[in-house]
Amino acid sequence: MRFVVIFKGAFLTIGIAEEDRDYLRFFWFPNDGDAKSYKIMRMNRVPFGVTLSPFILAATIKFHIRKYKEDYRETYELLNTSLYVDDLFAGSSESVYKAFDLSKDAIEILKDANMNLRKFKTNSKELRKLWNENGIGDVCESGERSLKVLGIIWNLNNDTFKLDAQPLLELIKNLKNSKRCVLKTAAKVFDPIGFISPFVLIIKCLMQEIWEYGLGWDEQLPTELKNKWETWCSQVCLLNDLTLERKYFPYPLDKGKDLQLHIFCDASPRAFGAVAVIEIQSNSDPSDWHHCSGRENPADDVSRGANLETIINSQVWMHGPQWLRTTENNWPKSLNCDFSSTDPCESEEQVFTFACELNTASIINLRKFSSLQKLLRVTSWVLRFVHNIRNRFNKRSDDLSTEEIDGAEKFWILLVQRCFRRRS
Repeated sequence: MRFVVIFKGAFLTIGIAEEDRDYLRFFWFPNDGDAKSYKIMRMNRVPFGVTLSPFILAATIKFHIRKYKEDYRETYELLNTSLYVDDLFAGSSESVYKAFDLSKDAIEILKDANMNLRKFKTNSKELRKLWNENGIGDVCESGERSLKVLGIIWNLNNDTFKLDAQPLLELIKNLKNSKRCVLKTAAKVFDPIGFISPFVLIIKCLMQEIWEYGLGWDEQLPTELKNKWETWCSQVCLLNDLTLERKYFPYPLDKGKDLQLHIFCDASPRAFGAVAVIEIQSNSDPSDWHHCSGRENPADDVSRGANLETIINSQVWMHGPQWLRTTENNWPKSLNCDFSSTDPCESEEQVFTFACELNTASIINLRKFSSLQKLLRVTSWVLRFVHNIRNRFNKRSDDLSTEEIDGAEKFWILLVQRCFRRRS
């Protein structure tokens, strides 16, 4: 079973050093917003909205719980690995009583730091009953069906995850057919676990096509792209019908006798996955890799895209190919992937018409830089050198400025954009 606990005023339990309070000044209007009457106040507690606040809270909690590492080892490990800002997501695969003990110990440990745990929520009726009987926190009622966990809806009754489609539906309700609106929608999709990756890929590929057309931000989309855009938007409502089992295994991981991880890969002209290639090559023998047909390959949808209706009805996407649930003797008899041979590459003959433009090749080799910051600084010095040659009476000799760093970043953005042709 799993449970979620929310802190009450966690940030306000952390004080700010006297010498740092001047950085957190604010205006206070005691007389109903009268601009003529105001005071300049300073925060003496960590506010919620400061960029650094989540880090300060996490560092404070980790420092505090370290004192209990020996006496409460299991609870310490739970708090050290299961805290996300001011929310605790934890549970136990052993028993309800074990989960109860962990939650009770967590309350005691954090109480010493004046941090109050409240709003205890769980998918276990037995654990909820134990909390109520022992007067622990603000326990959710049994009728409360769902809550949000890191932006994903968790249904407590049937123990499933679901994506929140409402913000996306509200956004596309009044959007126009333009590049700006497509980009705004693509950025709004929240799918941290890659649950609807094939569907998200469609709008990302659509964005690529729009860039190839060379359209302005507010220009109307051509009919072909407009139809793709409207088709994608019409399916967003189906997100409400899509659910994912939270509990991946029917038994605790430490009870499993034979657990295997199978990785499926695929590629298309528009998208491909290559994130784990280096790790796979260094930790496995390519002779162990096998070919899987497109119809039975879950990664096929990820590389080519699929609408939500297909995702919902696809057993391959949700659970993998059927033969994976049988013994290895019943798997398809496919040849191993031989990467040593040099097979002839597929080629596609195309005819292009070019408008010639003089372009000076970059004198900076990107492959020699391991960080963006270092690249931008070196580029800034090169650009300054060029500036000083052209402006003998207005040379720059001081430290690099923010404007110069920004100019170097724009330089590389323009250089990268030249690599993409515009569709005629």
